[in-house]
Amino acid sequence: MKNLLIIGPIPPPVTGQSVATKVLVDDIAEYYSVNIVNTSKNSFKQGLLSFGRIFQIFAIITQVVYRSNWADIVYLGISQSLAGNVRDLILFWLCRKKKLVVHLHGGGLHFSVFYKSSFLLKLNRFFYKKYIDRVIVLSESLKKVFSLFEIEEKIVTLENYADDYLFLNKVYIEEKKIHDTLNILYLSNMLEEKGYKLLFEAVSSLSDEVNIELHFVGKFDNLEDEKDFQEKIAQKSGFFYHGPVFGKERIPFFQKAHIFCLPTYYPFGEGQPISILEAYASGCYVVSTKWGGIPDILEDGVNGSLIPPNDRESLANAIRQVINNPSEFERIKLHNSQIAKEKYTKEVHLQNIRRIFKEIYKRIEMENIHV
Repeated sequence: MKNLLIIGPIPPPVTGQSVATKVLVDDIAEYYSVNIVNTSKNSFKQGLLSFGRIFQIFAIITQVVYRSNWADIVYLGISQSLAGNVRDLILFWLCRKKKLVVHLHGGGLHFSVFYKSSFLLKLNRFFYKKYIDRVIVLSESLKKVFSLFEIEEKIVTLENYADDYLFLNKVYIEEKKIHDTLNILYLSNMLEEKGYKLLFEAVSSLSDEVNIELHFVGKFDNLEDEKDFQEKIAQKSGFFYHGPVFGKERIPFFQKAHIFCLPTYYPFGEGQPISILEAYASGCYVVSTKWGGIPDILEDGVNGSLIPPNDRESLANAIRQVINNPSEFERIKLHNSQIAKEKYTKEVHLQNIRRIFKEIYKRIEMENIHV
């Protein structure tokens, strides 16, 4: 039996990376003998290093020590924080005799680690050139994260996907029209850098121009921020906060939404937000930022509006554009639905990652023949 060790976060908490890792585990277990080391942490925030987190990292390292000997291939979802990168370097060393596949689910590793520490840059360059077999990134532009390493031949692109149940029937999408009320959806973790406050302010400035329903779906990292937001939103007619919603319970939110909005300027960089692809599958017009790998999947005027990060006026203008040009919404919702079916299904994603592991196992077999 072929043995695969997967090191990465599994829900909870629910993040794009943890969901993607869980999907990988569930699928790949049909083809390989799989062992898992769960790296999830309680907080959404990157770079926090408490005593509890140090103990957790030690436990992760200990598990890898015992389980890596069993594996042929080790798959590691890498961190974008300084402390997380130190952990990853230790894991690189422990797994150096295996075929090591690393997967970057964000877009800011070079800014948050490589450009901040020349020492860590040198260590990473050494390991990536000598011991890493494959580097997976979410889109073509994110290959630049590793531009200083001279490992172009090792880097492969693996795009994200939308869950099958979020692909709306074409007839339903055609019937999704802007009548008396414009429905806007924000669905992400409730972190300020993800842009939920910016969206609140931008839509507040437009409330006199048209009837708007604004729906926030996501989990706060602490109760104080959640309480403050609930108090603010209670004063706004047509504004709603629904808390965290998972799985198929998200379907009604995407079904009703005309605009999906993710005005992120997340400091650790965005890779390829799954929520944007889910919005495409549901026939939404998408407004997001020129940040991380987002411009690889969102073209201004084609999929919606691509705006500068942390710019409330540009965000308000992008929403106003949909209000003033409903025909643009009609055109773009159908285009996004079609492109999602062609490129962003779960099966396409899983076929591509299976292909990566299959190619590595073929090389392992060839190497064993020549030993």
